[in-house]
Amino acid sequence: MTQSNGENPQRTRSGLQQIRAGVQSRSLLAKKRVESITKDDLRGCFMRNSFVILTVAGVIIGTIMGFGLRPYKMSYREMKFFSFPGELLMRMLQMLVLPLLVSSLITGKNIRSYNLN
Repeated sequence: MTQSNGENPQRTRSGLQQIRAGVQSRSLLAKKRVESITKDDLRGCFMRNSFVILTVAGVIIGTIMGFGLRPYKMSYREMKFFSFPGELLMRMLQMLVLPLLVSSLITGKNIRSYNLN
């Protein structure tokens, strides 16, 4: 920032002032946007993202319940009661992934044999 490196100190200072002015104008614009948010905007955001919000809430609640119920001695029936939803989810994921995996393997094999001929 000195004259020895070939930069003009006045020019550098004006560049910093431009950056500062840009940041201030953007912060004012962001402040106006935040102040103009209504309840309908929030409701719409929650409705659009409800699946993600409920999924994250379910993971958090499940983790808390898992760690919270661990010290209690549960019967086999009680353990199955809590593990049933997780088993259903894992089986549904397997039903989704397994056909994709098999079709990808078959397609890859056919493409490889086609290239060899």
